[in-house]
Amino acid sequence: MYLPSIAILPQWFEKKRSTASAIGAAGSGVGGLIFSLATGSMIESLSLPWALRVTGIVTGAVNLVAVLLIRDRDHVVKPKHAALHFGLLRHSKVRWLLLWVFIMLLGYTGIQFSLSDFAISIGINGSNADLVTAMLNVGTTLGRPWIGLLCDRYGRIEMSGLLTLMTGVLCFTVWIPAQSLGVTLFFVTVEGAIYGVFWAVRTTCSTL
Repeated sequence: MYLPSIAILPQWFEKKRSTASAIGAAGSGVGGLIFSLATGSMIESLSLPWALRVTGIVTGAVNLVAVLLIRDRDHVVKPKHAALHFGLLRHSKVRWLLLWVFIMLLGYTGIQFSLSDFAISIGINGSNADLVTAMLNVGTTLGRPWIGLLCDRYGRIEMSGLLTLMTGVLCFTVWIPAQSLGVTLFFVTVEGAIYGVFWAVRTTCSTL
């Protein structure tokens, strides 16, 4: 539900489009923060099955509200809908964009879903492992709006390349050697602010 909805927000902006998209994407950090902290507590107090039920009920209710409130501007922008458009692959810019998205999202997924297990593997207890994931989402919430502002000012391609490079460097220099909670929290907070650059600059697709 999230992926189709992110195409609607840019329809409402001609200027500061990346900023608007980044602020919208930052909301996923807020949700991730809430669920990271709440799920661990619910598992301990309610059991795993009920924690999943509560999560499902809350998610369903919030999504229902979002579906009822969301509005597109298709009648104004008149987008051309095509499920598959292989002709675009003839353009080198599109191929480079797809390669970047593939590599970036591969790393994004690895970080997003392995940090709690990584924290436990270096001796961090379960509650602090939940904190690690929560701080990743704090970084996301605080960082993505700034990414949008910087992209609108200095260029989406330039900022995407720089932040993707920084993400990789941080993984090799901070994450891999990390052996303590403090270093891990530093990594996830900084990384959370920049590792989802794609969600802030996805409107680049329309400018190629």
